[in-house]
Amino acid sequence: MGDHETSMLLAQLRSASSYSEQAAALRSLKNEIVGHTQKKEALVAAGVLEPIVRMLSASSSSSKLNGKDSRFNAAPTRTPTEEEAVRLQAVQALSTIASGGSPFLPPLHATGSISAILATLSPLNNSPHVVYASLRALTILADAAAVAPAGSPCDLQILADSLFIPAHIHSLQSILLAAPHDSLTQSQITLAADLISRLCHDVNHKLALSKANGILDALATRLAGFIISDGLVIPGAEWSDKGQQGDAADCIPVPAPRLAKIAPILNAIAVVIGDSRYRAFMLLTSPAILAVLPVAQFIPAQAVRAAWQVAGLSTSGNGESLGAMDYLLPPMPQRGSRRARRKSAEPKERKATSITSVHEHIRSESYGQGADSQSGDGDLPESPSSRI
Repeated sequence: MGDHETSMLLAQLRSASSYSEQAAALRSLKNEIVGHTQKKEALVAAGVLEPIVRMLSASSSSSKLNGKDSRFNAAPTRTPTEEEAVRLQAVQALSTIASGGSPFLPPLHATGSISAILATLSPLNNSPHVVYASLRALTILADAAAVAPAGSPCDLQILADSLFIPAHIHSLQSILLAAPHDSLTQSQITLAADLISRLCHDVNHKLALSKANGILDALATRLAGFIISDGLVIPGAEWSDKGQQGDAADCIPVPAPRLAKIAPILNAIAVVIGDSRYRAFMLLTSPAILAVLPVAQFIPAQAVRAAWQVAGLSTSGNGESLGAMDYLLPPMPQRGSRRARRKSAEPKERKATSITSVHEHIRSESYGQGADSQSGDGDLPESPSSRI
């Protein structure tokens, strides 16, 4: 790229005063450097990042939605405002530069480009298209950081430290909890889950994401949506606790759409839980999971109950009554004599546990009290049924 072309593009960026001029200058820059590493290098060396970051920061601070989710203020297909157009073009320009690979990470980090992109992540203050562009840019940055040489100012750990702070965690949570009513929102959910699975490897980050009403609960809500869409809800879940029907209805998510991908959700859940049995228990006692897979009393059909009684399996090995999932399995005789089984402990009284009471009880415990919060060697908390 010649010095004259570089100077012209920089002059156009620096002289743009109105939002429309800034958007046009950013669009021209983006179209000029797409697929041209040498042009990117020349422009970055000439100082193109500073005006881009300045435009992005100015457009982000000038337009707020007062805490209201932009997805409920306007349809994604509407014409974007001038400020949104500048934000979108600026994020896409930075994303295009970042696609050049790890050599571009030091200047992007030094100019505050990564922080400026993170500032446009919140769906409360940005349009769906801007949020999607921000997630795409962060994904490209993660690709570059994954192959960054040792000593790079922006590796995966630094990128994770920048992302997993309370403000951005709340943004990720809002993205994950959005109703996937269109392909754009579903793409945001997939990208957010992918980012979590790629960057959340530090134990402190895992603890931050598994706090009550946080990322882990949001991922559980998405997982529950797949359970509903596949028709795998426990029989009788909708009336398992008649005293808490309103609470249960509030916790049941919408079914996952047909084109939704479960793999990114499962990967993110696996990474956040890690080897911690305590965080696994937090997932299982999430409101959405308890809503579709409740701890409930279950009375099987007479024919099914008779088959299990003939096999001597009317109760489980530890003396507790069998649940709905147990009766879905074919009756298989247990090893050992009937006499040995009669010596087992007498059946305990089972009682339906409300979704709200179990969840509040677990969430009321301090995270510091989880013996395996830092590892998988701690004691497993009591099961929901044994808490009654």
